[in-house]
Parts: sequence; structure tokens; C-alpha cells
Amino acid sequence: YNETNVVGYILWVVKGGYKRCITCELEQLAIDTKYHRQGFASSLIKISVIKFQHLLQTRLQYSTLKIGIVYLTTGCTNYSAQLLYKNTLEVEQKGDKIGHIYGTNEYGEEEIIMVNENLEPIIEKFEEEYRTLKL
Repeated sequence: YNETNVVGYILWVVKGGYKRCITCELEQLAIDTKYHRQGFASSLIKISVIKFQHLLQTRLQYSTLKIGIVYLTTGCTNYSAQLLYKNTLEVEQKGDKIGHIYGTNEYGEEEIIMVNENLEPIIEKFEEEYRTLKL
């Protein structure tokens, strides 16, 4: 948010339970169109990952837990979102379209699954950026 307005939100869902490396889905990410292409989405992703990892290890007292796998779905022609996720979370498309499983999205298009199966180095990079105030 800025001083007066909410400019976006993010919703993560834990899917893999409390194993050593948990699996999370980036369920929703939305940024007000007035704030598109200004870095809000990538900053929101990075900061939310850092905060969740910190929450796991401090408040929930699972010091050995790590976010290990992250996945998301997005429209098969939503190239700007795909690029954002690839550049930020280093996810890659897995398999083909998933419309036969989930149906089409609100725009009538099929979706793809994007996955990063080793998020740990990405979290370390995010934390370094956060420490040096590049976020």
C-alpha cells in the first residue's frame, strides 16, 4: 500500500503440510492497474516470501522448516504474468495446459502450471536484497 491506498495483495496457500520443505501455492496476486509495471508485484512476492519464511522459523517455532517448492497457475497467454513469475520466483512451466483439470479461467483461457522445486537459493537472494534495501 502507499500512504492512502491499497495497491495490491497476495495470497499464499500451504499445500505440502509441515514437512522439512513445505510446498506453497501462489494462489492470487493482484495489483491495481494504476500501479502496474512499477515493481509492486515483484516486491510483494519477495517480501511476502521473506516474511512467511521468518514466520515459520520464529513465531511458529519450526526452525528447520523451509519453503521448498512453490507453484502457481496462470493463463496460457498471460505472458506478462509468466515473465514476472519466471523472473521473480524462477518458476518454469511444467507440462501442458491444465484446462481439462480446472476448466478455463475468468478470461476463457486455459491455464498452465509453473513450478520451482528448490526455492531456498531464491529466498537467500530475496533476503540479501531486503538487507541491502533493494526491495
